[in-house]
Amino acid sequence: MSSGTARVRILLTLVICGSLSPFVSKAEPADCDLIETREVMFSDPLVADTIVVEIAGRLCDEATLSVTIQDAVGRVLYRHTAALGDGFRRVVSRADAQSVLRSSLNGFGPTSALPGWGGGFDVMEPVDTMHPIERSEYERIKEKGWVSYSYQVGYEGRVVVVYDRDQKRVREVIRGSD
Repeated sequence: MSSGTARVRILLTLVICGSLSPFVSKAEPADCDLIETREVMFSDPLVADTIVVEIAGRLCDEATLSVTIQDAVGRVLYRHTAALGDGFRRVVSRADAQSVLRSSLNGFGPTSALPGWGGGFDVMEPVDTMHPIERSEYERIKEKGWVSYSYQVGYEGRVVVVYDRDQKRVREVIRGSD
């Protein structure tokens, strides 16, 4: 047996036994592991909550997006988890993942800026908008001037949630698409 053949057999044995991966070095970090944290005034105007946005995956196309909003003592107020690739119709790059991370951190706004009942997001009329709550509840929440959190779901979808300070819980107020 030649020394070249012996080297190939050793490498194949290492690959088969799991000691050597031909695709990923165990010492290399994953390409799409991103995490960022920010303080927000979501559930209480005087005490800061925390939003944690994490994108985790060896490849961005296979990564998972996780958004968690916690109160000041660490209790989870809201969590959303989805495949990062659901928001794209192409291969997801690291730059795409970083953009999603930034937009996920900055999805907060006043409830007074929510669209009118049945209205669309931004200036576009939605293809489909659903309010998972009654109109009177939506109008009550909109008038309160609390903080809403809006994020993308899938390629064109959007969800808006609010911490209802009267009921002490997060409520989904809009689900739809641009």
